Amino acid sequence: MKQEHQCPQCALPIVVDMPEGDPYGTNKFFKLVHCDQCSDLKAKLIKTNGYISNLTIQLRSAKDPQTIDGITGSLKAHYTGKDRIQKKLDDRLPQTRQTNEENKLAKPPQGQLPW
Repeated sequence: MKQEHQCPQCALPIVVDMPEGDPYGTNKFFKLVHCDQCSDLKAKLIKTNGYISNLTIQLRSAKDPQTIDGITGSLKAHYTGKDRIQKKLDDRLPQTRQTNEENKLAKPPQGQLPW
């Protein structure tokens, strides 16, 4: 059975083939189903996070200064890539959601005096 659905990341309308079975699991299912572009970006983000964790483990056990420098450079590159992918995902957010996040960040923290 096909059902209309919106991507949870960018709110792009997509058509989803619903799995047979438990109707109570549909809300969980819809939270997992993204459009092709968002799912590709999320997969790249997961893969980059895996590379970062592997490099961090290698860095902890490295003893040679040249190896440490190489791993550190690779880590910087992967963190830059992670930031770029995250920015692309954030750019795909609906405009209202971005505005709400910006408003939360612009509010002064409670408990501080305004001057």
